[in-house]
Amino acid sequence: MKLTLSIPDEVYERYQEQATSAMGADQLIVDAIETLSNVARRDLWIILTRAAQLELESDLGGLPVPDLERLRARITALNTVRLGKDIRLALTPAQLSEIRRRAERNHRDPEAEIRDIYRRIAADYVEAL
Repeated sequence: MKLTLSIPDEVYERYQEQATSAMGADQLIVDAIETLSNVARRDLWIILTRAAQLELESDLGGLPVPDLERLRARITALNTVRLGKDIRLALTPAQLSEIRRRAERNHRDPEAEIRDIYRRIAADYVEAL
């Protein structure tokens, strides 16, 4: 299907600025439309500028986050606390924030706070048996 598209000059100029010899502004626009065609009308979608992407990657450890799978893996890694080799606690961001707040209030390291919480949980579990 052929479609004639009318867009403001300043929008087209932004695409021209991004164009390369291998891919002109018209092809960039077609690619953008094709990308958005995969998004259903009621889907949630987020577009990141390059600057926002770099900031997000910095917040997640400085490594590239090129896709959803790696983004989820990095978030999970940041919210997972390991105690020894066999114990892994997955914490929500709210739980981590609360632990950091408690540690700061008690002038302690967040890792020490987590170890204490784990010891209390383990003691309660043993008592319950």
